[in-house]
Amino acid sequence: MKIWDAQGVEAAQVPLLQTPLAAEQLPPEVLQALDARLQERARLDVMADQLLGVLQPRVEALAAAAVRQQLRDAWQQRYPSDTRP
Repeated sequence: MKIWDAQGVEAAQVPLLQTPLAAEQLPPEVLQALDARLQERARLDVMADQLLGVLQPRVEALAAAAVRQQLRDAWQQRYPSDTRP
């Protein structure tokens, strides 16, 4: 049985996901769980920023090497007799 089919419950009383609720309407346990998730997300965002900061120079070096190799390969395909390194 769906909640909006129950007797005495009007469809307008059923909260939707898009309906904002006041903090006073939520149990303290739910607010604590939400705060914990927000803190975890903030920690993960900081970790991601730190990891990207560490990896960025290496990724840039790898991308530059890949581009150089592709250009060398294209040059060798165009001029196969050119044996320069």
